Amino acid sequence: MYYSFINKWQDGDGFDGWVHYNRIYVSDGAASSLGPFSGYTEITELRGQSWCADMVSNQKIFYEDGKYYMFFNGTNYSSVSYPVIDSEARANQQVGLATALSPKGTWTLEATNPVLSPRPGEWDQNIINNPSVYKDINGLWRMVYKSDYFAAKGTLRMGVATSGNLITWGGRTDEPNFNLDGEAEDPDVWQEGDKWYAIAKAFDSTYTPVGNGLFLTSDDGITFTLSPNQPAWNRTIFWTDETSDAYSKEERPFVLVEDGFGITYYAAILGGVNNSFNIARPLIFKV
Repeated sequence: MYYSFINKWQDGDGFDGWVHYNRIYVSDGAASSLGPFSGYTEITELRGQSWCADMVSNQKIFYEDGKYYMFFNGTNYSSVSYPVIDSEARANQQVGLATALSPKGTWTLEATNPVLSPRPGEWDQNIINNPSVYKDINGLWRMVYKSDYFAAKGTLRMGVATSGNLITWGGRTDEPNFNLDGEAEDPDVWQEGDKWYAIAKAFDSTYTPVGNGLFLTSDDGITFTLSPNQPAWNRTIFWTDETSDAYSKEERPFVLVEDGFGITYYAAILGGVNNSFNIARPLIFKV
């Protein structure tokens, strides 16, 4: 069976309400990776620690040695404020870990959460979010994450932390690891054979128009370079009835790997105020 994990929040504050109110939901099982998915229920246990009591989001889930691992953002705050970039809820974002024996849970929060936090005085001293976890060529776990650059709000960079056990993370560097100077966010990394691939949303128009996808490749899961094949996606969706629609946002990309190959691409789509949905598409790409 296949399960879908989504983010959802009350729409009273519009799109920017995610930073205060986001929750994580899981579907019932479906026979196909393309869905349709239904029967979503909130995973309430994810907000069971003080650091993530008010908002959880941006989850990535994988299976390892009989257990499901979920890395996710969490935050807490004393008051709701806007604009989002100045919100206490945004500034307090960190990364936590939960595990379960089934996608439907029950999910258990790691006692040492958060597993990745800002580093005072370093380039990632502000927020820590958007985790994507995978193994490199040496068998070490690596987590790509996003932070503001030296606390300058909105100057986004992507860094990498390393772990041998998925719980204790270190190995962070003095400068961001990905050679993308504020151009990307929402990373997703996966391995096929002896190659690693990464996709991320373009945050400026250096390599592709804003909001399109960037495609990167690696021979070791450590050093990534931009592929000449860009973009990884654009915001026009072609439907099976041969019509197409262009959307304002395509975010939170994720590739499902099955039997060693990426088979399905997922993303969250924003088509207008309070008009959002998730899509699943068979994955086709050329290296």
